[in-house]
Amino acid sequence: MLRSIFGVGGITILLSIPAFSQGGYYQSRTVELSPRTVWAPVTNMPIDVNREDVKAIGMGRAQVAMGTTFTALSYNPALLARKRFALEVPSVQASLPTETYDALFFMKDHMGEFKDALFLKDVKAGVDAYKAATTNTARLAALGRIQEGLRFPRELLQTVIGPSNSPKTHGVLVIPSITAQVGNWGFSVYGSLQSGFQVLQSSTLEQLADVQLPATLDDIVAITRGIAALSTVLDAVLTPDGEIVVDEAMPKAFAVSYMDIVGSAGYGMELNKNLSVGASLKIVNRRFSTKRVASDTFDDLLGEVRKDFTENVTGVTVDIGALYRLPRTGTELGLSVQNLLPIRAIRSSMNAKFTASGTDYDRDGLGQVILNAAGDTALVGLEQQVTVDAPFELQMPIIVSIGARHPITPDWDVALDVHDVAKQDLRYDNYVDRVRVGTEYRLHAFAQWLGIAGRLGMADRQWTLGLGLNLGRVLQIDGAYAHDSYVQARSYFLQARLGW
Repeated sequence: MLRSIFGVGGITILLSIPAFSQGGYYQSRTVELSPRTVWAPVTNMPIDVNREDVKAIGMGRAQVAMGTTFTALSYNPALLARKRFALEVPSVQASLPTETYDALFFMKDHMGEFKDALFLKDVKAGVDAYKAATTNTARLAALGRIQEGLRFPRELLQTVIGPSNSPKTHGVLVIPSITAQVGNWGFSVYGSLQSGFQVLQSSTLEQLADVQLPATLDDIVAITRGIAALSTVLDAVLTPDGEIVVDEAMPKAFAVSYMDIVGSAGYGMELNKNLSVGASLKIVNRRFSTKRVASDTFDDLLGEVRKDFTENVTGVTVDIGALYRLPRTGTELGLSVQNLLPIRAIRSSMNAKFTASGTDYDRDGLGQVILNAAGDTALVGLEQQVTVDAPFELQMPIIVSIGARHPITPDWDVALDVHDVAKQDLRYDNYVDRVRVGTEYRLHAFAQWLGIAGRLGMADRQWTLGLGLNLGRVLQIDGAYAHDSYVQARSYFLQARLGW
């Protein structure tokens, strides 16, 4: 099973609360405790640490022994032993998850709600109107206004936030690159920018979503309960003057953004007619940022996510690989070891403030529990401002993969990979998730000036689909529809490149 990107949503802050016995109690006073800071455990970011090509994504990401139609330097440098000249200047790749863009458009279209909590004002006005109503017509009008106010938080939960126990992760990926192969030498420079966020529901939204309010007057008991529940929710976010505290009522976004700038050079060679090896040197600059984004900036949330990279690290690592061709069958077996030299992990912290509350017995100067004349026990309310520091770590582990490729015809290949056999990739829990299988079939027309490729595969226990066009041997356009493990949803992958 693929793991969640974010962990901060599960942090719970509690003050010491004694177990009260049955009896009468009254709150005598409220005490504001000194602020404190809580340090959460380090969360390792489960991300893909190497660039993937859209051609590979469409055929199940199986490329350790494949790499027949592009310079597969990032998959297995031994593939450079297939001598040729190829140039891609430039190539631009993007992942376009439909759920992410639905969420972004929704937030941009409802900025009035995020900045001013207009829906809460509608709910409050409707509740007040219902309580003051003297006719059924007025009561129905008040219920209609309440329902209109509740429509926004319900759509927000469905479109953007998701279930409280499994919130939706949103994100986009952009990779510009320049790649070349000259003979047995391969060169690549690319930047990989991934931005992701989760919007976590506030307690106000969660309670509003749980309120069941009939749209008609047939069930007065249910209406009375619903109005009482709404009044309780509203009281928690209203000032003594009746103004809504927008920051308390609205959700917050927790965002992660990282960028890799990678330059690599590799060489592949044949040791004999059946065995090839290769190696590449990579220089990697990693930039990493985590932050908490307020709801009044949701109209440019991705811009806020990418605004600053607080941490960066530069390191050098090596990929090595081997390719063995089985005699007479044409089947090739591949081995790839990526990131052989360690690169220092990069860490960024996300700070968030919470108000924790609780109750304790009130005591006199001698430490005795205070009782009033009626024998009721005095309680003291406790409130404390808590800052949570949640560190996130971005690692670049060694990834060892094996694969096989078999050419059914010169234009039809099938491939099978087992990704990360040493189980260092945090995105996967078991070997079934690591199995990748795919096929690609290529057609040529108009004296080889038009190429069409169809691709099909399976990766992450999800099917993949791909299509490629090669126009005039100069412009290559590739698309894929596959599971994106970062957002844990299906996404469209697009890539365009000029090449020879």
